Amino acid sequence: MSAAAQLESTLTCPACGYASRERMPTDACAYFWNCSACGARIKPKQGDCCVFCSYGSVPCPPVQAERNGYDREQRAARHLAHHVLAAYPALDEFERRLSLALYRELAGGLPVTPQALAERVGASSEEVARRLNDWPAVRRDELQRIVGYWGLTIVPTRHRMRVAGRELYAWCAWDTLFLPALLGVSAEVDSTCRATGAPVRLTVGPDALEAPVPADLAISFVLPEASAMRRDVVASFCSHVHFFRSAELAGAWRELPATAFVLSLGEAFEAGRLRNKGRYWATGLPAAPAGAG
Repeated sequence: MSAAAQLESTLTCPACGYASRERMPTDACAYFWNCSACGARIKPKQGDCCVFCSYGSVPCPPVQAERNGYDREQRAARHLAHHVLAAYPALDEFERRLSLALYRELAGGLPVTPQALAERVGASSEEVARRLNDWPAVRRDELQRIVGYWGLTIVPTRHRMRVAGRELYAWCAWDTLFLPALLGVSAEVDSTCRATGAPVRLTVGPDALEAPVPADLAISFVLPEASAMRRDVVASFCSHVHFFRSAELAGAWRELPATAFVLSLGEAFEAGRLRNKGRYWATGLPAAPAGAG
């Protein structure tokens, strides 16, 4: 049996050396910590998932779980989620709200303008445009309207999601598993097995998977460098993340990179849940109103 996680850690401010005993979240990453002595806003070192792993006397509970041993699904899911979270640019509280709002505006099925997004979050168009220009993985059309953002797009791909009567698309197979929770609705997913071209179908709710066809679906993954993901997440990550009708088919498919690995549908769904928690835990993932874009 694995050791119980320690829930408190002493954070030492790298700016002034002040030490403070803090309680850690159990299933999320604390990206920021405000030093009460000098006022510095501290964020993790590159490659670390949270401030506790960078400056704490004890790493965060998810990393403790990895080190102490966990059941296979949890270990695989946490490994993937922590790698991806460490690669994402950190978001402050306003940016988390803005990011969720962008997902939900895109879910309306039409290109999104900074003006529409600004109205949704109650900020100026100039401020919203400035933040968006600083973010990677924001895809625009010829009119500079947003048509894709970190996995969700209105431009057709092989991964189609039917959400509230609208057809949306995902950049990769894994996106279809975590996007419904961010949108607060269920999605009917239609895709294909990358090896055989056979259909893949499942319903993904905010909290659960339903009726995957076939039942033994697997998903391939790679773990690119953070800089590569930020430069072009589609080329470095999404282009290698596929549905397969079984793990055996994935393992035999020669076009996957040598560094690729395969997770079961359950493992991949759990990794997506942890990804959402770590990215947006401060906002509590508020549910979108029924039928909201």
